[in-house]
Amino acid sequence: MRIRDNLALKNPLIQEENSFYVYFLAKKHDLGREADQESRFTLRFPMAIEDLEDTGQLEVLSCGFHQLCGYHQSVRECLAGDFITFMMFGAGARINFRSIKLNSSDVPIWLHDYVNSVAVNPALFNLSKFHLALTRHVVPSNSPSSRSCQSCASISFTTIGTFWTALSGVMEPGIENVSFSAANVTVICVTIP
Repeated sequence: MRIRDNLALKNPLIQEENSFYVYFLAKKHDLGREADQESRFTLRFPMAIEDLEDTGQLEVLSCGFHQLCGYHQSVRECLAGDFITFMMFGAGARINFRSIKLNSSDVPIWLHDYVNSVAVNPALFNLSKFHLALTRHVVPSNSPSSRSCQSCASISFTTIGTFWTALSGVMEPGIENVSFSAANVTVICVTIP
């Protein structure tokens, strides 16, 4: 019961960085609601075994590791479907910066690649990582075939803010629609209009 109380009171020792440990404790003590909450926080970190081994977090995940992996996979599958719709029919399809590299839906390739990377690894959903993807596209590499994309370089903060808000509007419900329970993982994917 003290674990549940500490989680409810947001004990300062419980930080996002500890989400794998808190998840483990919640699973170990059959605290389903708390395990559900912490499983969502774990999406902010890479779930690759190598990353977990490097940080020492794999050792504590003996309780519920496979279920957490299934949860992460379900979230990725749900986001992938939602992001396809978003890029084809949502705000992604309406963004045509006259980029030098567009895909078949007239979406800048760098933007398409970034959104797909978030579906594969939700930890990449971060405005800084978004700006890094934009910068890699805008600033030419040292190869002779690369050139600067002036159209994407002049994207306004308002346009980026509007896009980020729309992408967040897909990301957050996409995660919420995957239910993590003590017994199994249930996926409810909702198509974004």
